[in-house]
Amino acid sequence: MLKIDHLVKRYGAFTLECDMEIKPGCVTGLIGKNGAGKSTAFKAALGLIRTDGGSVKILGKPIEQLTAADRQRIGVVMADSGFSSFLSVKDIAIILDNMYDKFDKSVFLDECSRSELPFDKKIKDFSTGMKAKLKVLIAMSHEASLLILDEPTVGLDVVARDEILDLLRRYMEEGNRSILISSHISSDLESLCDDLYMIDHGKILLHEETDVLLSSYAMLKLSKEQYEKIDRQYLLRSKEEAYGYSCLTNEKQYYAENYRFDRNDGKWCGNQERSNEMRGLLVKDLRQMLQQKKFLVIMLLLAFFLNMNTDGSFVFGYLTFVGAFLVLNTLSYDEYDNTLPFIFTLPVERKTYAIEKYVFGLLVCGTGWLVGLVVALVQSLFTTGVSVREILIVCPIFIPLFMLMLSVMIPFPLIFGREKGTIVMMVVMSACIAIVYLCDRFLGTRGMSLGQLLDSLSGMKLGMLELLAFGVALLVLGISCSASVAAMKNKEL
Repeated sequence: MLKIDHLVKRYGAFTLECDMEIKPGCVTGLIGKNGAGKSTAFKAALGLIRTDGGSVKILGKPIEQLTAADRQRIGVVMADSGFSSFLSVKDIAIILDNMYDKFDKSVFLDECSRSELPFDKKIKDFSTGMKAKLKVLIAMSHEASLLILDEPTVGLDVVARDEILDLLRRYMEEGNRSILISSHISSDLESLCDDLYMIDHGKILLHEETDVLLSSYAMLKLSKEQYEKIDRQYLLRSKEEAYGYSCLTNEKQYYAENYRFDRNDGKWCGNQERSNEMRGLLVKDLRQMLQQKKFLVIMLLLAFFLNMNTDGSFVFGYLTFVGAFLVLNTLSYDEYDNTLPFIFTLPVERKTYAIEKYVFGLLVCGTGWLVGLVVALVQSLFTTGVSVREILIVCPIFIPLFMLMLSVMIPFPLIFGREKGTIVMMVVMSACIAIVYLCDRFLGTRGMSLGQLLDSLSGMKLGMLELLAFGVALLVLGISCSASVAAMKNKEL
């Protein structure tokens, strides 16, 4: 199911060196203290970070060759990442239904109900235990063959941890499935796992079957005098403590029979695929955008008010700018609670993620453009200074305008991150909308509107101008999209 071979990842003074194998039908645990390298190993195994050596195979394929269809067979829980906390269980069910072929919405909601998870409450208002259960249910919801779970029980009380472990046992009852699960709490894993890996300071120190660990391994707690006298041939590791030494052995019985001392005797610790990707991401961004209903209503009312003082063309630039701002907001949502790493554990490729932002942007800005057309036409019915002909001449020029806006605003957050990218984009977009407004007002002082200016051109000149504008916008959009795809491929999460 999963094979990690001589994997190396360096972060300054820290180096991960990892070899692991998760076999079909097995639950494998990765145990280690906080900072030992568990999360780094998981991120490297999932292709979320670049490695400095070694190879990873999931479902028999190198990680870089996994398709969206392959990722449909993988379920992931990350300790520090997940769906946006502003979504509800109902929102997530809709997103998963559009992203996974084998997702059963009714079964998922039944499981959420059984786990007493409210459907309409936002995730940010959930308790720690409710958030943890939801993450596990999401990973299990689409009949995945392999679950990769990074600290799914962290921060939970005993009862909540047992509920999570019961969910995983039920998952393993069906079919040829496998689980890789990490924890720093050994008792969580000893009753669930078939085998265990121990990691410390980025290195795998031990790999053994759980039954063998429980029956043959022990942690010996020795005074300095006992440590000096004991036979050390079966001691795997020793650590000096305040009271003396703690020693790990794989020959518990030998020491039990030959020595008397206090001991801890066992508690050691394709096309359709691309369509699903795109549809799932579009639904996710749409559901996140709809969290801003009040903002959308206010912006629409403001469009009507502001347009009363212009010749009708301002509303096109204004609403397409609002649409572009909403697209920028979806990028902010994805990084706000560290959602981005989790997204790439879903059946989503980085290239598709970048392209989807442009598709979503074109859809949203296009919708804003259509609404602007309706607002302008309605205004023309009540204002003598604006004709329907002028509006119909002006409106096409705003399509390449919003294409250019998207071309400028999307790459920066992807390259520089949410905070810096948002600041740059707010400045650029504010400048764009100001330029559109000032041009409109300038023409007004000359007694001419943009529509009248374009109307003064001959049909051939106007057509050539619009064609040139579309051509330039498409070229810039293509370059921008390529830059965003390249940025996402190289982005470390």
